[in-house]
Amino acid sequence: MMTWLKLFLLATCIGLATGFASWVDLKVDCTEEIISIKNGFHTEYDDSGRLLADGNYKDGVKNARWCYYFLIDSTFNSPQEKLHYSREFLLKKEGFYKNGIKEYYWKCYYDQGRLEAEGWYSDGQKNKFWKFYNSDGELSQEGHFRNGNKNGWWRAFEPVNKVMRKGQFKKGLKEGYWQRFENDELISVAKYEKGKLLGRWTSYEEYLNWKKD
Repeated sequence: MMTWLKLFLLATCIGLATGFASWVDLKVDCTEEIISIKNGFHTEYDDSGRLLADGNYKDGVKNARWCYYFLIDSTFNSPQEKLHYSREFLLKKEGFYKNGIKEYYWKCYYDQGRLEAEGWYSDGQKNKFWKFYNSDGELSQEGHFRNGNKNGWWRAFEPVNKVMRKGQFKKGLKEGYWQRFENDELISVAKYEKGKLLGRWTSYEEYLNWKKD
């Protein structure tokens, strides 16, 4: 009788120990999962150890300011030196996230460090006023976006030829009358409908004849 009791108690102890071990493993797994959620400042690298981006996480998603960098193969004495050099010479774009979505003001750069574009995001899409520049730092386009599409008044520039065009977009397509200026003088006018060119005139007489047709 004593032998069966001993066996029963031994099996019970083994069962309790196994259950406890499983519970401990589960607790450890849960703890590791919680720890893996990113928070605070992080730096991200590619497989070759080159700096890709740095910025802040909140509850596992990008939040607040982020910077992205052009990639180069170079040797640095420390991670701090690499970060400093990248921020000084390799900045590709910078801006803000809110709960993992692009928001507020963003800037993009050419690899020489000149500004390429700047403007506003909301809900992850371009909105409000934006400016674009050529590689020489001269303004090439400016106007408004709505939900990621050009919308409203826009101006486009050809600084070398001293040309400026202005007109309106509607949902990303040219709409209505567009004017072309050279050396601040009106040269021609074109009319668009849903992005399709309907006509172009270099004089008021041409326009009147087109209307008669």
